[in-house]
Amino acid sequence: MIAKGPPRPGLVPQSGDPQHPVRWVLPAEEEQPEHVSRSATRATVTFSTVDTEDTDFEYLDWESLAEEAFSIDVPNYRVEVEVQLENNSLLLSATILFWDEESKREVEAGHLIRILEDDLSVYHDSFLLEEEHQNKGIAASMLEHMEDAYVEHGVASIGLFANDSVGGYAWARQGFDFARDQDDEAPEKLDLDIDAERIIRGVARDGDHMNALIDEYYGLYHAWDIAAWDPTGAPPGEHLGKLILLGSSWHGEKSLDPKSEGYQVGRAYRKARREHA
Repeated sequence: MIAKGPPRPGLVPQSGDPQHPVRWVLPAEEEQPEHVSRSATRATVTFSTVDTEDTDFEYLDWESLAEEAFSIDVPNYRVEVEVQLENNSLLLSATILFWDEESKREVEAGHLIRILEDDLSVYHDSFLLEEEHQNKGIAASMLEHMEDAYVEHGVASIGLFANDSVGGYAWARQGFDFARDQDDEAPEKLDLDIDAERIIRGVARDGDHMNALIDEYYGLYHAWDIAAWDPTGAPPGEHLGKLILLGSSWHGEKSLDPKSEGYQVGRAYRKARREHA
């Protein structure tokens, strides 16, 4: 059903039926057109079929979590989120909207789904952007806001499937690691090891060099260690670790403990990208 009250105190309705608004904003923003971009524009939680009473989410402020996690600070974009309770999980389905100045209307730019489990871990299920909206910093902006919101609301970890042409490399640089079983083994890394040996053979100067590189590779434990691995001093963007991870597919996980190594790796990587932008 449509929420009848503001998702948090202090908001006023901006559009839609005053009794059932589709957008809530701060009073200072009430007269501002919906499409006007503001720094870190909070998401609009438009529909909800959530009754968390007597569930593990009863004391979670899921509305604020959704607003903050799906914030975006890329000009002329905003996000609408639908939250549903399904099988003891919170399903957050979001639509990314873009204000098209030429047509004077909003158009859909992409969709994403996040699943919050009852152990307060979150699974990043999908993220699809239309081609004309790619390479604008949307994914990076949203991931940073998501992680900050998750930490603030007590979410413990993120899980995802790293794939696509750059996904295996990109997620490793963001601090995600191979999912491991109870014996601390990462079964999916076995396929990566086969590709790694093939790629190493292609760049090695000779047999001794190849064996030394393979030994060094097997000493790398984390996905982010492989992503940063550059034993040959290759030109930027062509280092061996990147070549190995590009095109790879694996289930990844990331602790959101600010003291954890993966969390720190992700923060450092985003800071470096901002400084070199």
